[in-house]
Amino acid sequence: EAEAELPATALPAAEAGAEAPPACDEASVDAGVLQELLSKLINAREDAAAWQDEHDRILAEGQNLYTAYSAKCERLKLVQRSLETAQAELAGAREEHAAEVSALKADKSGAEAAAAEAA
Repeated sequence: EAEAELPATALPAAEAGAEAPPACDEASVDAGVLQELLSKLINAREDAAAWQDEHDRILAEGQNLYTAYSAKCERLKLVQRSLETAQAELAGAREEHAAEVSALKADKSGAEAAAAEAA
């Protein structure tokens, strides 16, 4: 929004051949200028209040978003730790299973070798 120009306090000089403007008393010109300035001041205060309200709303929204984001990050960290623990347990179980399979194969091979010798 473009800023309105302040009214000139001096009357414009009369152009050649033009009639002189009607005489105004200084108090009425000053009162008009003061009234216009007061109106602009009131509008500026209202605009500032509206901007402050919008700022406060945006700030509160940002704080709420940050709080939600922080809570989600904490939940994600907990889930990540839980996943890492589960993966470590799975890796351990796989190693145990592989060792048991190897032991069973070795027992089977030994039993087959013993059976072959006995035969």
